[in-house]
Amino acid sequence: MKKFTLLICIAFVFSFQKSGLAVQFDRPESAVHDVKNNRYLISNVGNGDIVAQAMDGNLSVFNNTASVSIRGITLPGDTLFAAGDEGLLGFDLATGNNILTVAIPEGNFLNDIAADTSGYVYISDGAILYQIDPVGKTYSQYLTNLSGSNGIFFDKMNNRMLVTQENPARISAINLADKSIQDLANVPGKWLDGLAMDENRRVYVTSWETHKAYRFEPDFSNAGTEIQSTHDGPADLCYDFVNHALVIPNMNINTVSIVEMPFIKLLSPNGGESWEAGSNQNITWEMRHVEKVKLEYSLDNGGSFTSIVENTDANAGELNWTLPETVSAACIIRITALEDGLLTDISDGVFAFVAPPLVNLQLFPEDTLISRDQTFQLIAMGYDNSGKEM
Repeated sequence: MKKFTLLICIAFVFSFQKSGLAVQFDRPESAVHDVKNNRYLISNVGNGDIVAQAMDGNLSVFNNTASVSIRGITLPGDTLFAAGDEGLLGFDLATGNNILTVAIPEGNFLNDIAADTSGYVYISDGAILYQIDPVGKTYSQYLTNLSGSNGIFFDKMNNRMLVTQENPARISAINLADKSIQDLANVPGKWLDGLAMDENRRVYVTSWETHKAYRFEPDFSNAGTEIQSTHDGPADLCYDFVNHALVIPNMNINTVSIVEMPFIKLLSPNGGESWEAGSNQNITWEMRHVEKVKLEYSLDNGGSFTSIVENTDANAGELNWTLPETVSAACIIRITALEDGLLTDISDGVFAFVAPPLVNLQLFPEDTLISRDQTFQLIAMGYDNSGKEM
């Protein structure tokens, strides 16, 4: 097994523990980020409750009647799906009511859950991966040759299901087109649990042997970077794309850790702006745990990039830039953290470098000498330097 790298300082961690209150965790297992309601939903193996955790840490009951034990949960839309002892459960996101049950009576230890874009839901169960149609309320054993599968995650871009397996502890990919299985990476610790993916397509996995979480690069070229080590029974984690954080239930100590991850986001220009070519403009961004950045621009919607600055202080949050004297309607900006090339962001849409306002052509007889700047203006608008239309 390859050695793994320690990431020395990557995040701040917050844990919430509500002992003594009416609503509390009871062996929290799985978490999802409910963006619509600005909260986390956490399943509990101990009592079958699904608990809602507000962003300030306050807890409330989402559902406490549907199951005696709920493990994995996933939220592909307005229905929260859960893997419980009963089979597949569905809950209305607005009310928390149990609106669906698809019994899987032969299930042994129905564990993690994921949904694809074709309407199917998948539940892991050791050697078996179940595929469930929640509309038709039917299910089948999709695969029966896995090795201790637990965590599963749908990789939409590649139409594949990432799964954890044991002996050895590893992350594998199931091609949903032909059911072929490819091993992607060994994991430093065994007894793997949850899988998650961030906006940069890095993959995260938790281990019950080491009580740690590990990060893998998008191509799985690294041996597993330890992101932090303060967990006890780290279970089915999720990634919060809004707040750029890992949400990790700690089953053994009834807490949920919120691990703030480094990120960078371009604020302006972000699409739709019209900036005068040759003018001075401010590029702005926000970031966390990033020290230095480089900035680049493209005139062809990302086909090629030209450097604006190779190294500037990320904490400044802005850079004043003198635009090139070039007209283009397909401009974008790219910002990249120097300490981590995968931490990058580009304008959400194209913006324009536009020609400066054209001077009155009647002021320039054919024998009048035109300045460089005036010539630039004229040519940009389709005239030669004598003011004649080209």
